[in-house]
Amino acid sequence: IYIGSVANKLAHYEDLEEQGKLFMLPCAIGDTIYVIPSRAKYGLNVLHGYEKNNRIHEQVVCEIEIYEEGYLLVTCGGIQTVAGESYKKTWFLAKTEAEAALKELQTMEENR
Repeated sequence: IYIGSVANKLAHYEDLEEQGKLFMLPCAIGDTIYVIPSRAKYGLNVLHGYEKNNRIHEQVVCEIEIYEEGYLLVTCGGIQTVAGESYKKTWFLAKTEAEAALKELQTMEENR
């Protein structure tokens, strides 16, 4: 009986996915994300003397807005809105991933 229940649930999720009603998110409200500046923002921060902003910003997700094109994460800090297409580019779920990406960004800018 249990296997049948699991199979029915899986079939239901597959139907929802086919109908465009199932949306998988990499995080949930209340999760902590780690945000780094984009390459352009990093360069502008250096140019205008705001190097201190070229760091990891730890933010808690307070709201998720879903649109036809994807989603936006609004953090409790109120200033960071993070688009889905920036996942693993300028925002990360693990601090170690953000640290590695920021180090790569710093290296790219130093070699510019």
